[in-house]
Amino acid sequence: MILEQLILGILVVAVVVLLLPFLLVMAGVAVATVFWFAAFAALLGAWMFWLVFPGTYGVAVLLLALLIGLLLIDRRSRHGAYW
Repeated sequence: MILEQLILGILVVAVVVLLLPFLLVMAGVAVATVFWFAAFAALLGAWMFWLVFPGTYGVAVLLLALLIGLLLIDRRSRHGAYW
């Protein structure tokens, strides 16, 4: 019985050691893809804002900074972490 559990444990460790690098690479590719699409959406939004309001580029940057700040504050307050 102990020998069977030992062999099973060794097999589980071997499978984890063999699959872990592939899983980490796949997770890295997924994160890079998500960042690529998020960056593309942000650039597209900034370009559209600049086309609609060409003289107010500074206001667009200010609004973006305020939006990011509000999102961070909202996320912190939902998790109960107050500064």
